[in-house]
Amino acid sequence: TPLEELQEGDVFEGTVTNVSVYGVFVDLGAVRDARLNVPKAIGRKFRIGDVVQDCVIDKLDLEQGRMSVALPEEALEAAAAKDSKATPKASAKAKAKVQVKAKAEAKTQVKAKAKAQVKAKAKAPAVASLRVAPDAPAQNRLSQRSRSLSQPKRRATPLEELQEGDVFEGTVTNVSVYGVFVDLGAVRDARLNVPKAIGRKFRIGDVVQDCVIDKLDLEQGRMSVALPEEALEAAAAKDSKATPKASAKAKAKVQVKAKAEAKTQVKAKAKAQVKAKAKAPAVASLRVAPDAPAQNRLSQRSRSLSQPKRRATPLEEL
Repeated sequence: TPLEELQEGDVFEGTVTNVSVYGVFVDLGAVRDARLNVPKAIGRKFRIGDVVQDCVIDKLDLEQGRMSVALPEEALEAAAAKDSKATPKASAKAKAKVQVKAKAEAKTQVKAKAKAQVKAKAKAPAVASLRVAPDAPAQNRLSQRSRSLSQPKRRATPLEELQEGDVFEGTVTNVSVYGVFVDLGAVRDARLNVPKAIGRKFRIGDVVQDCVIDKLDLEQGRMSVALPEEALEAAAAKDSKATPKASAKAKAKVQVKAKAEAKTQVKAKAKAQVKAKAKAPAVASLRVAPDAPAQNRLSQRSRSLSQPKRRATPLEEL
């Protein structure tokens, strides 16, 4: 239901969709979820999938696209005495709602994939006409790269659909001297506002929970997110060891370096053998041939030594 069709004072039955440090949010069947205005002690007892009766819209902001709901006193007392475990009825409804939502998302992804394929086919000839045909190996690499780029990604959320205070789960995409950047599923990554000492412990691919948009600049197309105190403490105590993905990259890098060193050693050995062969004739040419008489005596001496001696006659036989 569009927010324009709603009015303050309308009563709905809502389903809890999110419970965090920023409050409880319920789905009333509108385009945006509503924040449930209840004390924190009562809010902690709600679970995702709980059905909340008699949700009264007490504030509706059409400009920012936000709304909040409140509960009557009887419902507040029932919620205060409520067990924090979800009822079987609520669980069944939540499960059915998740299935419907999953089907809708699957249809959206199929449509997005078809659109992306059409756009890729339309753009491919124009890009190909501007490129010079490279050699065969490079062409193979280029075709593999173009295939990977042509694969459709999930739909990126425009910044205009986001609001300050929204909570997301992010994935670290870059860690540099300029800060830590996370992917929230939007068209642009967000800068994570954390101290440098904590920022150094993040690695690319880490999943960051409870990323709250604290600044959104639509003119420059930038946004930044912050973490609640609990998440900051967990990040500060986090071990800075690389993830398995980073370890695999480091292992591959070492293997490439070892292969390069082996090739260098083979080339150096081949060069040394060529130099040795080139120097051998030059050394032989520096030797002075001996004079003939000395050479003859040397040859006679060697022959005499090689010939076996005759048997000597004992004196008794004379």
